[in-house]
Amino acid sequence: MKKHYGILAILLILSMIVTTGCRPAGKSRRAIQREMKEYLEAEYNSPAHVKRPVLSGNTGFGYHSYSAEAYLKNDPDNKFYVSYHITDGRITAGYHTVRLRQEGRKSMYEKLTKYYNPDDILQMNFMIHYNSGLVRTEDMTYESLVEEHRGEYRIDLTFHIAKEHFNEELESEVIRRFLEDYSEKNNLEKIDLFIVYWNEAYKEEFHKTFKYNIPENPIERGLRFADFYLVVRHTTDFDINNISRYFNYED
Repeated sequence: MKKHYGILAILLILSMIVTTGCRPAGKSRRAIQREMKEYLEAEYNSPAHVKRPVLSGNTGFGYHSYSAEAYLKNDPDNKFYVSYHITDGRITAGYHTVRLRQEGRKSMYEKLTKYYNPDDILQMNFMIHYNSGLVRTEDMTYESLVEEHRGEYRIDLTFHIAKEHFNEELESEVIRRFLEDYSEKNNLEKIDLFIVYWNEAYKEEFHKTFKYNIPENPIERGLRFADFYLVVRHTTDFDINNISRYFNYED
């Protein structure tokens, strides 16, 4: 009988752990949310809005943090995540990472519009990767990253272009000029480039279908909207004078 009571006691303790979600002793979600808000406002000297925190981490070993989407009211377009680490009470935020990426995205889009009609740029994804231990984003702009940290960051760029007619030779020249221009002006050594060309006739249908979420690789998702679909990938061993060899045609 005592053995059964012992098992029941263990089960009760486990259920309490699961129910409370390993919440810090004496702290409600509202209290954690308030601490997040106070941290952001002190750190960035701006009023902040923080959504309701949710548990994040490895459910098999217990939750490790609360995370919430947030934004600064003096910069509402750059939404980011703030985390409360349960083990030590630390609060961390990804504001500067998001800000830096958005600055880079704006710069990249402006460069693209020199080579492509803005109406034909169906979608663009831009990511920048760097070693956070080497690059201090708190006091850095995208321009200063470009100027001071050559070789310490890499760019992933994906864009979808509408074309009425595709000419491999002409398109190769456009890409070559774009890469030379962007790499030189941005002190850039590494860029991963993924371009998808869509038939002009499908432009309106493309926007309707992917109004909220355009996949990185539509072919992998089984979406065959284009009469032609070509991919160019630029890596460290990329031959910029022989771009046409990198086109991949999909049926």
